[in-house]
Amino acid sequence: MKKLLLSLVLVLTVTVSANAQYRPYPKPCPQPAPKHYYNPVGQLRLHVVGELGFLDLGGFFVHRMPRHYSVGAMAEFQAGRVFSLGLGAEFYGSRAMTYNQYNYYEYLNCVPVYGMVRLSTPNGHSRLFVEGKVGYAIPVNRVSTNIPGGVVAAQGFYTSAGLGVSFYGSNISIGFNSIDMRNQFVLLDGPSSSAGMFTDFYLRYSFALPMN
Repeated sequence: MKKLLLSLVLVLTVTVSANAQYRPYPKPCPQPAPKHYYNPVGQLRLHVVGELGFLDLGGFFVHRMPRHYSVGAMAEFQAGRVFSLGLGAEFYGSRAMTYNQYNYYEYLNCVPVYGMVRLSTPNGHSRLFVEGKVGYAIPVNRVSTNIPGGVVAAQGFYTSAGLGVSFYGSNISIGFNSIDMRNQFVLLDGPSSSAGMFTDFYLRYSFALPMN
């Protein structure tokens, strides 16, 4: 009888010890679905643009406030993670300028049509960028100057460069524009003309509307 009891105690001891050492593996917790990585490649965006000029570049010209304004639109295609291309057109006006020996006080208007190249940081919805624009300014009006028979028009080569930040559709940048200018006047020996340019800094805002 004692042997039977000892055997039962031994079996119970071994069973309890085995159960104490057994630790079942916990069930794996469900993992959250991975977030989609922001990838702008292939996006087409339409920018609605507004711009104000606030300072001459290098003091070449003397403006009166507001120095210039610009409104227009630009289509931008995201060709790579950091590289995009654009085409745009804007109505541009610059007022009250002194240039060499003539001056005027009306708005000198033109329509720059341009291509744009932009390089952006590849880090999501908020991105720093630098951009450059090159195109041609189509004159809208001609303004009389203080020179006898003198008129001036904003016409010719258009260039622009700036840097800024884009975040959730908004784009804010600073930079400068340069536009060719054609000046016609009358001298003692007859009509004559000269070429120049006006250049100024800008503060620019655009909102990008997704097109695809």
